[in-house]
Order: sequence, then structure tokens, then C-alpha cells
Amino acid sequence: SMYNLNHILRTQIMDSDYFKSLSALVTFADVVDEIFDKVTYATPFIPNTRVPSSCFCLLYKLFTMMPTYQQVQMLLKHPDSPFIKIIGILYVRFVVDPKEIWTFFEPLMADNTEVEPSNDGKKKTISQFVQGVIDELHYFDTILPRIPVPVQRKMAEMMMQNKMKLDRIAHLRQRIKPGARVMARFYDDNETYEAEVLRECKQPGFFRVVFTEYGNEQDTSLEDMTVPDDR
Repeated sequence: SMYNLNHILRTQIMDSDYFKSLSALVTFADVVDEIFDKVTYATPFIPNTRVPSSCFCLLYKLFTMMPTYQQVQMLLKHPDSPFIKIIGILYVRFVVDPKEIWTFFEPLMADNTEVEPSNDGKKKTISQFVQGVIDELHYFDTILPRIPVPVQRKMAEMMMQNKMKLDRIAHLRQRIKPGARVMARFYDDNETYEAEVLRECKQPGFFRVVFTEYGNEQDTSLEDMTVPDDR
């Protein structure tokens, strides 16, 4: 299979000494370690050459290994190097059915980790990188697989909804402090009640609140709170 890669790029990868050396990597964990050690930019070729980059050689190595759903998720959530996430994103974009792509990408739309994809000093967040590979057909010196128009339209809609939700949460974030009066969802019955914010939780985006009328306390997501004069 071509894995949706441009034929010339694929041939150059398979002919490269670096790609041939990757036959020594047997497990998924070996490949992740190699990405961590070697990948410092995410263009298809080493800058100013026609030699395939370590990024795309390792991406192709992953194509041939056919990682599981859990392994792909592990790449996308990996804390150690943004380039492990980038290779996960490119993997999804090249070989996952376009109708399934959004389920992988949605959690990354709030990821503000910075990365420099092309060694040119221009930084992007992971969320901006994802948006780029959804919106654009060109990726540096190569072409990404075409996403059918209805699927693309649906993803653009989801990205817009996602942005509105994140903007609302960021706005709330500035207003919700210990002592703030809020309306919060009580998870036992899914109803909304008056509450007071006690403190921020360790889990990002959660606050400990006490419900004014009953005295119950719970860790509550920002998504489940409103400030009463928040219109």
C-alpha cells in the first residue's frame, strides 16, 4: 500500500539509509523512543535537500506497523515531545478514514503546546497545526489525502463550535475564583443549583464547589458552571 503518500516521496523514504536502519526497531515503544531522540522538525524532507526527514521515515515506519487505536491515542497524548504528537496527527491525517478523523483531533483543539514544524522560527500550537492539516491540502513539499467536501464542512462546523466552547470556558476561567457565586450542575441529579466556589482542583478545568442550600460539595467542571450575570 502507498499509505496515501506521494509516490516519489514514498520511493525516496524506502531508498533512504536512515529508513533502512529502522528495521532494527521492532516494537512500537522503540519507534516512540526514536521519535523522541531524532525528530526536531516535521517537514517531509531535510531542509534544502531532497533527502526524506527522520520525521517522515518514522511516520512511514509506523504505517508499516499498523498501530492499534490505543497506540495512536498514546502518540496524540504523549507528554514528552510535541513531535510525537505531530507524527500521531500526520498518521491520522494520512491513513485514518476521513469520517473518523475528528474523533482523534477534537481533544487536541485545546492543546496549546508550542511546536516549530519547519525549523524556521515560526511556532504554532498543536491546535493550530491540527487546524492546518484539516484546512489545507498542501503540507510543505507534499500533498495530504483529500477530505470529501461534506466531511470537511462538518469538521469546519465542529471546529467553530469547539472554538466557541473554549472561548466561553476561557472567559469563565477569568471570573471563577474562590468565593465566587455560581450556578453549578449537581452530578447526582443533573440539576443546576446555586453554589460557591471553594478552590481550584488539581484536575485542570475543575473547581471544588459547595451547594449553598444543601451543603454538598463536589468537584465541578467549568463547562458545568455559569456565573449568574453571564449572558
